[in-house]
Amino acid sequence: KDEIIAYQREPAPASTTDPLKWCSVNSHRHPLLSHAARRYLATRPKSVDSERLFSIPGNIYSDRRSRMTHDKL
Repeated sequence: KDEIIAYQREPAPASTTDPLKWCSVNSHRHPLLSHAARRYLATRPKSVDSERLFSIPGNIYSDRRSRMTHDKL
């Protein structure tokens, strides 16, 4: 709790500041907040959504639906 109070008393970083970089630079002053920021702000890259996006047209226009023409899609 003391760490949060100390953080709140500091001047706010610029709106263009990268939160993860800020936490990395200030991790010695705010170790718990830095750990939480790295855990919740950093997302792991996933290819599932992009693969699903590109597979949708393949499901619509396929050999199973060979009578569909481009003008009817």
